[in-house]
Amino acid sequence: MRVNQNRNNHPTINRIDAGTHLEGHLKTNSPLVISGSFHGTISSESSVETTKGSIVLGEIKAERLIINGQWQGKAQIQGETLLESHALADGELITNKLSIRQGAQFNGLCQMQDPTATHIKQISLKQQLA
Repeated sequence: MRVNQNRNNHPTINRIDAGTHLEGHLKTNSPLVISGSFHGTISSESSVETTKGSIVLGEIKAERLIINGQWQGKAQIQGETLLESHALADGELITNKLSIRQGAQFNGLCQMQDPTATHIKQISLKQQLA
């Protein structure tokens, strides 16, 4: 995974700040943090993080996904998916590792991929951790 760096040799982080709404296709090789709203497709060679109060509708392909806002759609994650305590997730998720914090809500279908196996384990999941 290659991550862009700024002139001070620090990793570049792309942001969609609170109060900002974007629609379309977003492609990046740097971490992406969404605090506003996004409707469309996201393709990242790094991580995608949604913060508390954010809204994301659409498809996400990324190395890592952290949800702490509202997400609805499809996601294909190469590594870990983390649903934080304020996550409201609804959709189809393919991931290698899934962690759900207390308070998170997940409604949908989750396919757990073992990166060393040739098969996919499928779990139908409607879960709310209180």
